Amino acid sequence: MKKCYMCDEEGVTKEHAPPFSFFLPGYRNQLITVPSCKFHNNRQSDDVEFISKKLVPLVKNKISGFKSVRIGVM
Repeated sequence: MKKCYMCDEEGVTKEHAPPFSFFLPGYRNQLITVPSCKFHNNRQSDDVEFISKKLVPLVKNKISGFKSVRIGVM
């Protein structure tokens, strides 16, 4: 039995570290996961959602800009 990364409860789910939602489609392969109990997996979802709504648009703009420069659009 694997234990939760935060407590001694059984790790019945997997938590992505860093969270899955931080990555754009196409960049979500082979992400690191750790065992998590239901409580700790669900507890962080509000924090992750808040951060991803603030962080992902910034990163998405940088990646889009980088791709535009790389293929000569700009």
